[in-house]
Amino acid sequence: MGEALSLADIMEKQSIDQVGEQWLAAAATLLYQQGDAEAAIAATDVLMVDLALWSSGDYEPDGYRAYFTVEAHLVPQFTTQVVKRIEEGMQTVVPRRSSAYIEPLPS
Repeated sequence: MGEALSLADIMEKQSIDQVGEQWLAAAATLLYQQGDAEAAIAATDVLMVDLALWSSGDYEPDGYRAYFTVEAHLVPQFTTQVVKRIEEGMQTVVPRRSSAYIEPLPS
């Protein structure tokens, strides 16, 4: 069997732009455990997560914008409130050296 890795271990071994799906999966698990099935299920419907460096500084954690790719018919379930809860879940599970902001793309 393989070695069990935490999200922090995964993020330390790979560049940040390669771990979006793992980060979102950890957030979805947390949301589900907290009883927020709506946001957890929406998070599992994301096909791909693109992370783009948004801000970087010497004395503050790097900030990333997360862009979700979802099937067109699922877009309505990603309300402002659901996206905010997913973002909060991602903020909770991320290692402290980074932060994320989810920004909807214009229609």
